[in-house]
Amino acid sequence: MQPTEKENISTKIEEFMTSIDLNSQFQLYPIFHGGNNRAWKIKTETNTYFLKHYFVSDQDKRDRFGTEITFINFMQKLGIRAIPSPIAANRAHNLGLFSFLPGQRLDTTPIKLPFIQQSLAFLKQLNSDRTSIESQALPLASDACFTIKDHMLSLQSRLDRLMNIQINDRLDQNAIDFVANDLVKEWVLIHRTIEESSKKAEIHIEQSICGADRMISPSDFGFHNVILSPKGELFFVDFEYAGWDDPAKLICDFFCQPDISTPFNYFSYYIDEIQAMIGGGQDLTNRVKLLFPLYRLKWCCIILNDFIQNEKERKDFAFFKKDRREKQFYKAVKYIKGH
Repeated sequence: MQPTEKENISTKIEEFMTSIDLNSQFQLYPIFHGGNNRAWKIKTETNTYFLKHYFVSDQDKRDRFGTEITFINFMQKLGIRAIPSPIAANRAHNLGLFSFLPGQRLDTTPIKLPFIQQSLAFLKQLNSDRTSIESQALPLASDACFTIKDHMLSLQSRLDRLMNIQINDRLDQNAIDFVANDLVKEWVLIHRTIEESSKKAEIHIEQSICGADRMISPSDFGFHNVILSPKGELFFVDFEYAGWDDPAKLICDFFCQPDISTPFNYFSYYIDEIQAMIGGGQDLTNRVKLLFPLYRLKWCCIILNDFIQNEKERKDFAFFKKDRREKQFYKAVKYIKGH
């Protein structure tokens, strides 16, 4: 009898733990909060660890493993401590072992000013020496955008993929109908508004922001990737898409992310603080306000990723082939109506 997928990964983990002399009795506890990789809490007789199994496929060749390890090493050199520490890795099996950060997710915890300030302090330390050799050597963030046109094309690409969902059942058809009747129609209006508003504000949509106005971004930055320690301090996790990016994108993502929403009453404050940190002046404010409706649509598209074949492969990997399409469809409908 062929071993199951779970048995295969259990064997790989056991071999990995043996190779780093941690093969005392251990227990695995799956963690299902992330949507890109597999993760476990590992308890041995003497310690607790966080284990990550990174997704790789022929259709998605991004080196999540390498990006995250490189970025964490970079942050550690800056003296940033509110992050997990790498302990060991196995490139062959795409496994990374990290220190376990004690605490809880912020699912039921109100987001208040101290949390906002801690997130800004983290970004400030991350961008404290943007001109250093180490900083300049960092890659671009995944899906980095440096012109208004880049942001627009990125969303258009997501919508195009959703319009080409392979229809296998009624759920797939419902998703395509929703994209065509709601998202695409709204995108037509937003696209027109961006072009008209850009002309009035004399913003050239194909002009790239200069290097001094870019920032080092954790990417996918928000309170969904935060752990609250017992002492009330925030730990920041998940850096597999990190790199140089437009601060306007970080701000829009931070306030549009659907799982743990950032209260909108901090929106202007956050823009002002990023301006003071990075620069960019009024141009950053204009770009954020111009792009915000676009990012609201972008996150609705991301929620629907389970319907796209190559994205579904990644979700199947992360959730051990659990079909989440119905849940994600209604989540997207609710998001676009209420966000």
